[in-house]
Amino acid sequence: MAKRRMISKDIFMTQEFMSMSLSAQALYSWLVLFADDEGFVGIPDRVTVMIGAEESALDELINSGFVIRFKTGVAVIEKWEEFNKISSKRLIRTKFLSEQRQYHKMKLMGSNKKVLSLTAEN
Repeated sequence: MAKRRMISKDIFMTQEFMSMSLSAQALYSWLVLFADDEGFVGIPDRVTVMIGAEESALDELINSGFVIRFKTGVAVIEKWEEFNKISSKRLIRTKFLSEQRQYHKMKLMGSNKKVLSLTAEN
């Protein structure tokens, strides 16, 4: 996990983002801070509790397409590369390799699942 994070303010200006509850908006901001350099968050439930977000905030982010959740508990922030620029020289690869493979496979297949389960072939 990075100690510093820069994020484009463009995400915060979208109608989709502004139509979410303040709790979900705050949770998104904190998930970005806790994400690794490829947008994966290992402890989304803990972050939710830590900031006192409503229990429904993570579900709202998932249903709005801002976050995808794996059955392992790991989450990935959608459109990470679009709103977070990290130099390839500084990039530290994710440790959530199974989730990353499944996520890329889902994207190649054009799936729009919101919760992904890991299976042996992933």
